[in-house]
Amino acid sequence: MAKRTTKILTPVAASIALSLGLSGCSLFDDDDNNVPVNPTNPSVEGSVNANFSVSISGKAVKGTLSGAMVSVKTVDAQGNKVDLAYRTQAGEESATETAETEEAAKAKASAKLISANPAELKTTTNGFYEIFVDENFSGPVYITVTTTKEGDALVKCDAFAGCGAGSAVKVDDGSVYKENGKIDFGEWYKDDLELSVVKLITPASSDSATTAKRGPSFADGDDGFYRANLSVFTSTAARILLGAGTEIDAASVGAASTQVIQQLVGDVSLVAALANDLSLGGAIDFTSVDGSEKLDAGALVLIQVASSLQSLAGKDGRPLGEVLTELSADVETGNLANSQTFTRLKDEAKKAGNVLRAVVSGDQAAIKAALVEAGVSEEDIDAVAADIESAVDTAVNNGATSEDDLKDDIDTVVDQLDDIGNGDASSDKQSEAILASVASSQTALAGSDTTLAGFATSLETVKGLGADLSTKEKAIEYSAAATVLSTQYTAAINLDADGDNLGKLLAREFATAEQLVSAATQLVTQNAKYQPTLDQANALLTQVTALIAQRDQLSTDIAAELAAAKAKIDEYGAALDAAKKASDDSLVVANTDKQVADEKKAAFETQQLVAENAVKAITDQDSAVLALAELNKAQAALAEALTAYNNAETSANTALTLANAYKAEAQNQGESTDSADLAIAQANILIDGAKAALISLDASRTKLSIYSNTALGKQGSDKLVNISFVTKEGADAIFNAGEILYDVVRDIWDSGLDTGKHSGTAPNFPNWAYSYDTDDFELKLKNTQGDEQIDAVYQITSAGSTSRVVLTWSGLLTADSGQKIEIQKADLGACDAWAVSNNGIPNASCSVLYVEGSISKIEDVESVTHAKTFNVVEFVDGQYGFKGSFSSDATAVDAQGNPVALFTDGAIELADVTLSGRSEDTDFTAHFDLRNESGSNDLGLANIMLDNFNGYAFKVSLIDESGPLLGNVSLNNDTNIPAIVGNVEEITNGFRIDYINGESIEYTDIDFLGQSNN
Repeated sequence: MAKRTTKILTPVAASIALSLGLSGCSLFDDDDNNVPVNPTNPSVEGSVNANFSVSISGKAVKGTLSGAMVSVKTVDAQGNKVDLAYRTQAGEESATETAETEEAAKAKASAKLISANPAELKTTTNGFYEIFVDENFSGPVYITVTTTKEGDALVKCDAFAGCGAGSAVKVDDGSVYKENGKIDFGEWYKDDLELSVVKLITPASSDSATTAKRGPSFADGDDGFYRANLSVFTSTAARILLGAGTEIDAASVGAASTQVIQQLVGDVSLVAALANDLSLGGAIDFTSVDGSEKLDAGALVLIQVASSLQSLAGKDGRPLGEVLTELSADVETGNLANSQTFTRLKDEAKKAGNVLRAVVSGDQAAIKAALVEAGVSEEDIDAVAADIESAVDTAVNNGATSEDDLKDDIDTVVDQLDDIGNGDASSDKQSEAILASVASSQTALAGSDTTLAGFATSLETVKGLGADLSTKEKAIEYSAAATVLSTQYTAAINLDADGDNLGKLLAREFATAEQLVSAATQLVTQNAKYQPTLDQANALLTQVTALIAQRDQLSTDIAAELAAAKAKIDEYGAALDAAKKASDDSLVVANTDKQVADEKKAAFETQQLVAENAVKAITDQDSAVLALAELNKAQAALAEALTAYNNAETSANTALTLANAYKAEAQNQGESTDSADLAIAQANILIDGAKAALISLDASRTKLSIYSNTALGKQGSDKLVNISFVTKEGADAIFNAGEILYDVVRDIWDSGLDTGKHSGTAPNFPNWAYSYDTDDFELKLKNTQGDEQIDAVYQITSAGSTSRVVLTWSGLLTADSGQKIEIQKADLGACDAWAVSNNGIPNASCSVLYVEGSISKIEDVESVTHAKTFNVVEFVDGQYGFKGSFSSDATAVDAQGNPVALFTDGAIELADVTLSGRSEDTDFTAHFDLRNESGSNDLGLANIMLDNFNGYAFKVSLIDESGPLLGNVSLNNDTNIPAIVGNVEEITNGFRIDYINGESIEYTDIDFLGQSNN
């Protein structure tokens, strides 16, 4: 019998071979010439060999899908799904079959391998799956993960608003379970849902690994490992890819990923790392963030968009899969503009963003209000809020993010959730985002090599002890050292450990590096100018890979020493002695680490007191600088104390583990456990002490932050006092000039004068005389009682039913104190461009009147709907220096709040006023809300910000009322959420600021535009 051996056929080739080789009739049958053919007995044998060494793994998350059914197919060039041989364990297999032809035999053998696929494959409790395909397979793999309401699989609800009415499922895993007839955030439930992903497997390179490995070495797919997560987004991309009906390649996968991000997120740069392959990330369940992926701004947006789909399905009482199908179909067909599902999804996402912002801020009232808006019932608010806050704490504890990072990211997240589907999709911005992520990862990895080097040094010490094991005592010492090191190292790299550690850090950064290399590769295929971006991403991946290799090698070497030590101890029959020695030695280390930590804490507390006293002593800029220096020293001392107590807690946990092992060995041998019990008690005392110290230091960190913010607040307030006069003098003088100008213009059109040269007096400002020339488009104003003057030229532009009068002007004004204020830069062209664009700032002094109707001359103006002004200003010949700009934007309403024309009887004029520039060596911007009713100016909110100074802002409401004016002082330093550092209350001739550290300081001679209630 002839025998042939070959590699496994591809599924498509196998099916074609079967159809040709096993068909029951000839391809060339002819009814008129039908020649009988006697079948021959199968005589050709064909074999196929498969090395199932290529791993494809990932998580299915919407939230987590537990126990969900996994299905695996491949896809042919026409988009048809075809069976594929796969296994759940790596290994080599072969199959042999016989048929009339060799190709048919091989096809049958390949089909035999496919028939041996796992009868059932389900995700783990955390949504994880892993399969292995043949090393010679290349092409798309289509994976689905399915849950049903009738089955056993569960879905985790990670929508803040919950997942609708229904029965949650109790699971003994620490998850939420309330039995309230609703499916709340964090609860497990059953639903009909299918998630899918298309993963492209590339041909194995000549230097790729030929056997499965448990650790990654290069980019996705190298060494036979592929990451293929399943999410709402990969499912939508899969629909696009399959619906195209064409061959799936790297370009189409990248295009589908980018299309989904553009339509369901908007700003591609937010998730630039996934723009080439969505399956490389995004598998984060917000209810239980494990730290294996970063929870950055992009991840937060993806989570909230996906969870909003879940809340939408719950509110409609529909299966989640049904809603996902509608949304993905609308994305595929480009129908989102008309999609009710998408419209409602955006509304849900916006509400989710508000909840997240409130949670990050810690404002309990804001959290409750946001949850009510999202649809959480009053009776459930407290419990849901607590569960969400706990989830955030878990994410921080496991290293996926930090409190500061969340505060930095939250505005970006909320802004994008408010505007889903819109944003920058440019390659340049994606490149910038990739480079920023590389830099962030490099910072996060700093010190990892030192940590690994420390373990390597300890390993060499252990090896040294193992060089001479001639006595029982030496063997015990060797075993104890090996056991302690192994316990410490395991705690450092254990991915399932509570809290962050080196293992989780490397896992996060490897996942990030994979994503960045993939995304940068796509950019380079578009334009070679992005090669430096790819080079940096590759450098990061190389760095992480090297660290992982060190980690794995250390794991192997430490395990080998532990095994050798155990073998020697068994020879001496000294297992109990060795366990006791390990326990005793670890307790010595733990006590030493505690002593070091206590000393660091004492040093910090001393420095903290010095810093607090320095803050209280701030009276000017010099003392503020000194206080901030002392605060920096305190921050450094605090960091050292925190590190020391974290080390002490780790050492104490190691001691507890080894004390328990000592007790277990004593029980095994029927010996007394008294000594072990004492060691356990001592270790627990050390653990409790370290935890208590960390809690205390955390409180101290909060207190130190309060004093740091107070110091910056006091320093900012001292600067504010020096510029506060400018806000009164400059704004008052220039705003009055604007009023005079508008008064004159109004008098001109009220007079109904003809064209030519005319003159007059401003009705409401009798000291100001004016003259204008309609032929030369000039307007001059002069104060007859002083040297103030304004020279203006103007033009009129009409466009259908609207017109605009554009004036550019320069002049000299005088404040009440005699301070000279020069208005500079007349440029009619720049002003007209500003009037048309309606954004930016002109490099000129301008005023624009927007007029209803078509006019040709200024005296034809009848109805001004909107007016704005921008002035380039410098204070000259006076005590106070200032150079900058003053601008205002004015409209009008009637008593009922309806829009009306400016400068008309009964109109209430509203203006936003901004003064921005440099005074007394300080850059600042002042905003005022102005309300003019019946000739009386009333100011609303005054907001004065010191530019480039920690986001300092002094806000006070200037609305006249019976009590004193109130406001606050805030900072916006290194975060996107302003931190209130003091409350403001008006006093005689100024304000008092009650700072958050308990100090109250009075600042006099602060008067905004002359407004005061005292």
